[in-house]
Amino acid sequence: MINIGLWYANTAVHLWRFYFRYKTKDPAGFTEPNRLHLEACGRAIKHFTDQEIEILNGYFMTDMGDYEDFKAVKKYAEEHGINPGTAWDVIKRANYAVIVERGLMDKKETVNKPNNQEKR
Repeated sequence: MINIGLWYANTAVHLWRFYFRYKTKDPAGFTEPNRLHLEACGRAIKHFTDQEIEILNGYFMTDMGDYEDFKAVKKYAEEHGINPGTAWDVIKRANYAVIVERGLMDKKETVNKPNNQEKR
């Protein structure tokens, strides 16, 4: 059985790595899905500050950025003088934002939250 939360996380990581590698290329040469990937990342990135974008770019362009993994984020953050909690929060928000922008998840949905019930 596929772990949907893991699928979303892996897909988001793939989208961000693709975006940071090819964001300066002419999208006319891309396939339709890849163009849509770049556009989704371009819309999602607008929700982040320049400092947060530096964290995202730095993390996803390293070998540590191959997966959504707290240990890798912590190691990256410590090596670059960033609070690990802050880096983790930025990466998690970015992954959620790009999945929503790509149309793979409805904004109201949550991932890996069993018994998702509203607090009363």
